Amino acid sequence: MTPQSLIANNRLRTKWKAFKAQQMLNFSLVNYLETTDVRSSVVETFESDLPISVVENVYISGQPAMMYRRLDKPFDILRQSVNYGDIRGVTKAFLQRGLRNEAPQLLDEAICLAGNWAANYWHWLFDNLPKVVLAEKSGFRGLYVVPDQPFVRDSLEILGIEKARVLCNDGRLRLIRRLFVPTPIDGQKISDFPLLTQEMRRSLCRGGEAGPRRRIYISRNRGEQIRRIVNEAPFNELVARYSFETCFLEDLSFRQQLSLFSTAEAVIGPHGAGFANTFFLPEKALVIELFSPAYVQPVMLSAMELLEHRYYPIVAYHNDARRPYRHGENIEAFCRLIELTLRRELRER
Repeated sequence: MTPQSLIANNRLRTKWKAFKAQQMLNFSLVNYLETTDVRSSVVETFESDLPISVVENVYISGQPAMMYRRLDKPFDILRQSVNYGDIRGVTKAFLQRGLRNEAPQLLDEAICLAGNWAANYWHWLFDNLPKVVLAEKSGFRGLYVVPDQPFVRDSLEILGIEKARVLCNDGRLRLIRRLFVPTPIDGQKISDFPLLTQEMRRSLCRGGEAGPRRRIYISRNRGEQIRRIVNEAPFNELVARYSFETCFLEDLSFRQQLSLFSTAEAVIGPHGAGFANTFFLPEKALVIELFSPAYVQPVMLSAMELLEHRYYPIVAYHNDARRPYRHGENIEAFCRLIELTLRRELRER
């Protein structure tokens, strides 16, 4: 074979591989199934709008985990696998990396909570952990397939889940004889389920310590985190006058964070997953969440309403319509407005 024909042949092979890859990513070859259409039975829970469906003989694989009923096209993917975020993007990742050419590990009964975004602290607490509370109260005693994160394991342990019932997802192919599929929960609407939120707080929170309650500044000014406070020096001076202590939540275990927030009366800091912990504050606590004008996402608003927290979302000051805000998602704290709020709500110590 001449060099020219060899080059042409390699180009042909490359085009063929690209064609096969594109064929695999033809989303018309994928079926999305509603759990309600394929379930064999239903388990009722103490929240009547949140039953648990039971689907027989379901495969799971990939990171995040995908739930599907066939090992070849059209795969018959359970829509619950992709119910958060970019459906096409999650499906593409599964087709490219999640399919496994291996013998499946057989499991009897399980709940898969290792889907898209489940490894994020906020999404675990509000989109997934409530499903565990519902399942346990409904008598489920099977396995939980979950992201391999310390806060995930700690939260399950606090709820009384034995380690033998926790399987950290490593992406391997598994076949579950009876997959229990909880109804999706939108964590931003958690207040729609007051019985569930009460049970979560009762199961996770412990009584606060006696004496003065703590005031917490959740700092993100470390490493390369986004949504940092760019004028932290004057901001630190301000919150110090009101006895706020600086906390880097990445240094604390889930248990330590529970203990910290359940004994606090006030929290301030830039928007981030750490604000999920305001769910553990005593009712009617002070919460000041700081935002960049480039990124305003008050996802805790539902919990704020439910717990009657004194909630103040404060956006960085920017009044020049001719120029964009120059700090991106980072935050130039509006110290004058913050001080006005603190003076109204708290006394200096």
